[in-house]
Amino acid sequence: MLAITALAALLVLPIWLGAERGAMSADEEPFTSLLDGARRQAQLARQRVTVTVDMALQLVQVDTSGTNGDGTWQRFSLDRETLTQVDATVARATFTFRANGSAHGDSLRVRTADGWHWLTVDPWSGEVRHALR
Repeated sequence: MLAITALAALLVLPIWLGAERGAMSADEEPFTSLLDGARRQAQLARQRVTVTVDMALQLVQVDTSGTNGDGTWQRFSLDRETLTQVDATVARATFTFRANGSAHGDSLRVRTADGWHWLTVDPWSGEVRHALR
């Protein structure tokens, strides 16, 4: 009985909390694509991939220098328009994806036409989630 309750909570809780992945706004898309790409790279290359969004340095780095990694995979500066869409009160957001699909990370707050959306990663599946809050 406890297992059934836990499974039901696992399926229903994200919907109650508004963390369901629905239609994505154009403002969220670059960050979601970046995180999804890092997740795919981790699974395909069977290595840990870390994405760091550094607002202080206005830089994004995707690093594969985990146990079997090769080093920096992508590194680019955030343009002025993108900087205005991200909550700058958080100096750095880091997301780590593992080869088995799991992930952990911070949250990134992105401004959209609807308001502020929180981007997070699901710890079990590594999928990017967004919620209007």
